[in-house]
Amino acid sequence: MNRDNYLVRQAFPFLFRAEAERVEAVVGLLREELGVDQEGLQQRLTRGVAIIGAATAMRQAPGNALDLLVVVGSNTAGDRVWAILAGIAPKLERRFGLHLSPVVLPQAELKARYEAGDPLIRAALKDSVTVSGRSLRELVGGDA
Repeated sequence: MNRDNYLVRQAFPFLFRAEAERVEAVVGLLREELGVDQEGLQQRLTRGVAIIGAATAMRQAPGNALDLLVVVGSNTAGDRVWAILAGIAPKLERRFGLHLSPVVLPQAELKARYEAGDPLIRAALKDSVTVSGRSLRELVGGDA
């Protein structure tokens, strides 16, 4: 890449800023829709929400999946979260070109799957970005 090229010098900083703003906008939309208020306190629906897998880099082309792990307190809360996620999905697609690919688990199931060595949960613990609530590491019991 020719760093002296006028277009490179003008366009790249703009693109990097736009990418950073896109990440903030995606996280903001998720927080807003999942009920996080101004102080960062959540409604009692979710215990933690994290972007997982390759989506953590947030450098995806339009049409790629946004893998999201939502930890809830109960199956009833999980049903309500699924309904909210169904409403969020078209907004993510329209605004950011991202296909929402969520996993919703009660905290007890998250812990059990972690203890059983579930590869998805192990990978999520290694590579995740907390959107709101407690981190996945905290939700499985601390020193995971």
